[in-house]
Amino acid sequence: MRSTILLLCLASCSALASDWMPKEFRVASIKHNIPASILWSLALQESRRKDEFGVYKPWPWTVNHAGVGMFFSTKEEAVAFVEKKLASGAKPISLDLGMCQGNLHYNYDHIYGVGIAEFFEPEASLDFAGGNLRSCMDGGRTLTECIGRYHNNREGIASNYRRRVGLRLLGK
Repeated sequence: MRSTILLLCLASCSALASDWMPKEFRVASIKHNIPASILWSLALQESRRKDEFGVYKPWPWTVNHAGVGMFFSTKEEAVAFVEKKLASGAKPISLDLGMCQGNLHYNYDHIYGVGIAEFFEPEASLDFAGGNLRSCMDGGRTLTECIGRYHNNREGIASNYRRRVGLRLLGK
């Protein structure tokens, strides 16, 4: 309960300071009525990478294959990797794509609807994440519950994920 209250308070307070966030986060926030700070924290949890100044930021050309995260220099490299894995028989369930790590198996219709290459664009990945959270909330769950369910429906795993996203919200 304490972590739920803390997460919601931080999201509310940090939403006021979202002007510094890239436009894509603000657009997805408005479209799906999810705090931009939550989308930022979720993207950091899923794809954080240090920039040239040592600051962690979400990285759009990220692929997790079978539990191993990889950062590519370009969208074209990420797409080529995914296409090669699929051509060699990799199961879509083993591939998470983009800044917000949409799973190719569970989100097949959405990802193929926009296209694998397009899904590596921050706008598409954030639209997916925002839409996923909004759909969960429209189903009667709280934002805090939905953050955990974004990663996994099992409560123990979801709870741990919520805690990690909360730490990203705090800048850790």
